[in-house]
Amino acid sequence: MNLSELHSDKQPSVLITGGAGFIGSHLAPAFLKIGFKVRILDNLSTGTLENLPVHPDLSFTNCSILDENALKSLAGFDLVVHLASVVGMKLAKQNPVLTYQTAVKGTNNILKYTGNTPIVLCSSSSVYGLSDTGIKMREDAAITDGNLLDYDGGTLGYACGKRHMEQLGIAAAAAGRKVLIVRPFNVIGLRQVGTYGMVVPAFIQAAMADIPLRIFGDGNQTRCFSDVNTFVQSLIRLLSIDLAWQPGSNIVNLGSDQTVSINALANKIIRAIGSASAIEHVPFKSIFPGQVDVQNRLPDTSYSKSLLGDISWPNIDDVINTFLDIRSISNG
Repeated sequence: MNLSELHSDKQPSVLITGGAGFIGSHLAPAFLKIGFKVRILDNLSTGTLENLPVHPDLSFTNCSILDENALKSLAGFDLVVHLASVVGMKLAKQNPVLTYQTAVKGTNNILKYTGNTPIVLCSSSSVYGLSDTGIKMREDAAITDGNLLDYDGGTLGYACGKRHMEQLGIAAAAAGRKVLIVRPFNVIGLRQVGTYGMVVPAFIQAAMADIPLRIFGDGNQTRCFSDVNTFVQSLIRLLSIDLAWQPGSNIVNLGSDQTVSINALANKIIRAIGSASAIEHVPFKSIFPGQVDVQNRLPDTSYSKSLLGDISWPNIDDVINTFLDIRSISNG
């Protein structure tokens, strides 16, 4: 699908669900920049209108993807990017039923009411479940419902919902619709908040207040953190690659493969800020009873590299400094 050739006789249009959230607030301006008309659909449960630019080609509708009556006028777009989701481990744990319904029923609604429009489904690295071996996770890795249910703590929740969302997309692709499924790995950047369990903004907020940085578990668990601007630009490039839309080839890991332990992350943030904060380790199960933390989550990025070439993901230190530079400007 060549973005530049979409309905060359008129301005192309994109619907972004969850577009007032963190990733959507970066994706919308990127589409505006390349000439798209952008419509945002969001219930503002975790997003905010302050995240969005004021632009004549951007419109906003406040509604839930679970509200079928509100979704019946969504045909006619050239592209759909489906980001809407319950976000953050804390919120997902507090509301497992809503989390699962949003992922599955919500996605089914979006697929139903957007006709045969090409659609990007934003999944999650959580679909790899309790992958604790340190092995790089490939898109074709075996995924079982039992593993995902264990990850979710025995109740259908975030990981199960994202995987079952993927299966809806796979079925739609088999029926002839263009579907691209992206599995992000810990996307971070400006406008992300720590309220719902996002570790980097939570650590930065604590360090700036000189209060302890709380780590769940021993802190030796490793993650890969991916800059949101690089993620957005890579996603937009991916849209024009035909292979990425083909059934059987349409699931793509998208993110950095640079690992950092949570202990190291906390120390980097404390040093960058010059904070007097201490580090406080809290038993994981005291915060997330019934769940087990993933010790290592590392993407195999060979497929995305075969499609896009090497992607220059900023390292974690540079992304932390971006957070701090903007805060110093806004507080200056």
